[in-house]
Amino acid sequence: MTSHKQYLLLFFAIIVVSIIIAVGLFEGLKTDPTPPTIRTGWYLPHNTIVWAIAEPGMNQSLTERFVLSGEYDGPAQQFPPISPYARYENYTREKTGDRYMIAVWYFTKESAFLSSKKKLNAYLTTSGTVTRVSLNYSGFVSTDQYNLTPIGPSAIPLPEHLVTTGYESSNTSGLFYTIEIPGTREQNGGVQTSTGNEYYIVYYGIEEPYALSPQLDLIRDLIGHTFTFDRIHSAGPLLM
Repeated sequence: MTSHKQYLLLFFAIIVVSIIIAVGLFEGLKTDPTPPTIRTGWYLPHNTIVWAIAEPGMNQSLTERFVLSGEYDGPAQQFPPISPYARYENYTREKTGDRYMIAVWYFTKESAFLSSKKKLNAYLTTSGTVTRVSLNYSGFVSTDQYNLTPIGPSAIPLPEHLVTTGYESSNTSGLFYTIEIPGTREQNGGVQTSTGNEYYIVYYGIEEPYALSPQLDLIRDLIGHTFTFDRIHSAGPLLM
């Protein structure tokens, strides 16, 4: 009797293990193993940002440098929590000592993305001034942040005009834009992995009570030199 019970237990254990393995393989067929906590950081520079600027009447170009001063897991404190997947970085502009930030919120579901955009926009309109800002990137030459060399207009996925949501308040002023990246399918060792669409809300701003208008050219360049994804389906403001 004892041996019979042991046989049954072993039999059921094998079935359970087989089911777990089958489910794992099935999930591997339809999902990318990279966790959202990692994907959240893919739209952050993670490094000091440098590019050359040409001043009128100058034969030599000058260098603009934003020094990375902090990296944080979690939502930026200036805004309400809208996603469990959020990270931000602080930067210091070397020329002036002014503090800037780049914040990212990541979403795997379109429904959560859409509702979070509305929630964030509602907060912005009650806590500050919201405007629609179009950034002109026609002919913009980006900088390879690893080699610090120009990479040309055709090598970056920047739209000629990026429409953003401008925000001005007593503790930060900057620009929001959203990104939708289409899913991919990859074959790896005989196992096919795929992802659904990915969604980002991105904010570039200054952590000081400055007016937004004098900051626009600088923030435009910050975005332009760190806008790196080549699979973007659409980019635009928080709300159309």
